[in-house]
Amino acid sequence: MHNENEGLVTDLEQWKIEYRKDKTKVWVVLTLSDDSKYFFKNDTKEDFQDWHKIVKIARKGSLHAKEVGLRYRSNIRILPINGDGLYLSRSALGSPGVETVKTMTIGTVIGKTVFKTIVQLPALTIMDTVEDGLEDCFEEATWIWQE
Repeated sequence: MHNENEGLVTDLEQWKIEYRKDKTKVWVVLTLSDDSKYFFKNDTKEDFQDWHKIVKIARKGSLHAKEVGLRYRSNIRILPINGDGLYLSRSALGSPGVETVKTMTIGTVIGKTVFKTIVQLPALTIMDTVEDGLEDCFEEATWIWQE
């Protein structure tokens, strides 16, 4: 029998084991409507594939996101999700001659609008908040559970 959670970090004890392997990573903590938690790294495109696995599991169980958090060492930033969907995207801000800043964009989808919060990594400080139309957002970063 195939375990759909295989390879995913689903509890705090598992997370601690993974965290100790490399304490320099920022982790995303996603809490679903059934209070299950998923922890995944945000560092590489491969790490971020767990996001797509989790969305697939949630859709299969008719679940939605309750909150999303970012965790770096002992620092935690939690954002509640109250809307029709979640937007989650690795991102970066930069300009010529200035060091690029890694960021994570977390948004709540309400109707056809995504209310985004841009968080600087690894500091977990909020850099900006913006509103975008759903049509202007990356489809692969958007999870709509209520249409």
